Amino acid sequence: SAGKNSNEKDLQRLSGADSSLSKKKLSYKDQRELDGLPEHIAALEAEQRALQAELADGALYQTDSARAVALQRRDTEIEDALMAALERWESLAG
Repeated sequence: SAGKNSNEKDLQRLSGADSSLSKKKLSYKDQRELDGLPEHIAALEAEQRALQAELADGALYQTDSARAVALQRRDTEIEDALMAALERWESLAG
């Protein structure tokens, strides 16, 4: 019976350790967000590469300057979104 009590105390201690670890675990929502971030980041990077390739053609500025300006604006938005996503990933992945 004494052995059983010490096992129960060990289990309680371990379950207490688990509860302190669970505070570091992500919520379901945060885990889903973390799981989706690599795909989101990859999509932003792909869009950014496509925009930058189009902007690299200097003729665009002469033929459609409004589109060039819009692409530059979107490129800046993507850069901001990428930085935010990477910071969030670091925060969640900790």
